[in-house]
Amino acid sequence: MNKNKFNEFIEKYNVKEEIVKSFENLLKLNSVEDLNIKNKNISIDVQKIEYKKTDFNSHSFATPVKDIQKVIGAFTLVFNDKAEITDEFFIIN
Repeated sequence: MNKNKFNEFIEKYNVKEEIVKSFENLLKLNSVEDLNIKNKNISIDVQKIEYKKTDFNSHSFATPVKDIQKVIGAFTLVFNDKAEITDEFFIIN
């Protein structure tokens, strides 16, 4: 996906808002033990979204997960061509 199409997809389908909403929901519904983190004082940076086309022709949008001092992982939402969320990933380094 070229830069213009990337930005268009993000704007048209509210990708940043969907990432924030899904991340907040993940934190709300899971314990620190479930998430394998020290505390829930973590955040994402939706200004730094990395796009990747998956092997199944879906659209993957990943953003860094940070604690107070450093990046500790990534949160990813996967959309199909109809802009429906099909999966999410929370990965801790």
